[in-house]
Amino acid sequence: MHRRYEPSNIPIEILRSFVSVLDTGSFTKAAARLNITQPAISAQIKRMQTLVGEELFRKEGAGISLTERGEAVCRYARRILALNDQILWSGRSNKRFRIGLPSILGGQHLGPLKAALDAENFRSVQIVCDRSDQLLKRVSSGLFDAVVAFSASDTEEVAPAIEWQEPLAWICHPEFVLSPGAPLPLLTWTDAVTDMIAVRTCERAQVSYTSEFVGDQIAAHIEALQLKLGYLCVAERTTPAGMKIAKDYFLPKLPTMHAGIYKNTDAPDARLDALVKCLARVFAPAQSTKSATPPLAPALEAAPGGPTTSAQRSRDPQLRQVTVAERASDSGTEARRYRDKANEARQLAELADTSARRDSLLNIASNYERTAQHLEVLSNSQFLPPGS
Repeated sequence: MHRRYEPSNIPIEILRSFVSVLDTGSFTKAAARLNITQPAISAQIKRMQTLVGEELFRKEGAGISLTERGEAVCRYARRILALNDQILWSGRSNKRFRIGLPSILGGQHLGPLKAALDAENFRSVQIVCDRSDQLLKRVSSGLFDAVVAFSASDTEEVAPAIEWQEPLAWICHPEFVLSPGAPLPLLTWTDAVTDMIAVRTCERAQVSYTSEFVGDQIAAHIEALQLKLGYLCVAERTTPAGMKIAKDYFLPKLPTMHAGIYKNTDAPDARLDALVKCLARVFAPAQSTKSATPPLAPALEAAPGGPTTSAQRSRDPQLRQVTVAERASDSGTEARRYRDKANEARQLAELADTSARRDSLLNIASNYERTAQHLEVLSNSQFLPPGS
């Protein structure tokens, strides 16, 4: 009698189910991705553990994680799947390429990308939008041909074909005003690179914050921004229409984010190189590089006649006094700007056609006024001599 699963063979579909459970984090999501039932996924994983002879998963609260044996099996499974897919696709003149984009980029750049692909005669391309960490896993395992991905540093296991530093920005609704002294309300994206950077930046600057909203869809975040729920950290060029880049004095300065185009290095292909160049024309800035170049640290001493550094200003009392005066002047300028906004909001309130609109505008004016008063106090305190 023929046995479906011989002890010496692990079927490819079982390995694919195993890897899909890891990538999605749950049996249910893996089943949806592979278009099979959840009981079928469970049966395949159980069968795989029987064939391997050991437990591959362990329960951790509401989630799952790999055992030590599971980690080793995972590495082999990804390599086997990559080889399987290469065998299927190699030699096909009509190969269908698979590329991945971070969700935030896909929403705004699909049009230019489609035009660039058509111009280079890429007629059969599947585009998948997901989190950067998931995209990097898939391209490294050979499931994707090329991806555009963000990371918090340039130390990813997969080396990018092209890389650059992506400017970040705090964004919010144009009418959103934070009450002085209140924690920074953040709109968060589960496990996103921008979230990790935003939280780390706040903690390093010792700025208190709260997670006001959590979502995994760009449409939901735009709605949260429209409702004036707080600030969202994004790649500056992905700022949604109608939202503003916030430059309030109390917002900690964000670093740049590492970005790159990664390709499947196990399947060298001239058309794949052309595809990478096509992605670069759409997403990579002109100054992007093909090799990792760490940002230069600022010199401690400035060249004669050159700009001074923060380290020099802290050592030179005269320079420090100029800096304090500049900061005080900036606070005063910001105070006047917020007071002008308060007056503008009051004028609009007088013209409001409904009581709800009038009350909303008066509330905004009140918030602007409080912020202006806070800035004036800050400006005056910075002019006080030490010890006063």
